[in-house]
Amino acid sequence: MVSDELLHGDAITNLLNNGSVSDIDRLRLVMLYALRYERDSPVQLMQLFNKLASRSSKYKPGLVQFLLKQAGVDKRTGDLFGNRDLLNYALNMARGIKGVENVYTQHQPLLFQTMENFVKGRLRDVDYPYVGNHFQQARPQEVVIFIVGGTTYEEARSVALLNSTNSGIRFILGGTAVLNSKRFLKDLEEAQRIARSSTGVA
Repeated sequence: MVSDELLHGDAITNLLNNGSVSDIDRLRLVMLYALRYERDSPVQLMQLFNKLASRSSKYKPGLVQFLLKQAGVDKRTGDLFGNRDLLNYALNMARGIKGVENVYTQHQPLLFQTMENFVKGRLRDVDYPYVGNHFQQARPQEVVIFIVGGTTYEEARSVALLNSTNSGIRFILGGTAVLNSKRFLKDLEEAQRIARSSTGVA
């Protein structure tokens, strides 16, 4: 049986070779693959880096590697891809088997799972430490979520969906910006530029 990372890597390689795929889409595909399989398939990842550099004239060298340095598995808390523990893996498999109404909204951001865990009282203290007196008798009725670096439309949709379930808790979402992929890439390139200038790397 062929592993997911090899199947996905081959599919992305085919898309990188497809002349109708835009440079920004090529970059996004390699970034998603890198975030998902950074530890599982380093050889395939290096091949994709090289293919991306040869196929995309606008590709900034080292941008995917910079993303991994800033947001790779060693920097993340939580289970972004639902594959760190057996329960999440099984839940993701079950969701995939059921099918979805709309392929464009099938993905749920990590924030949705975090809010669900809050409602159920299952947030881990080590990942979400308390400030002040956390031994209150009742759960808060309003929870403010503020994301430094920016939030996405998909996260706003998740907040609206969870608020519509009448769980007794109202979530309020804020952030330093509202991100889309182009804005995210622009911010990432700027962060890379700043990091290079502060370390003296050209």
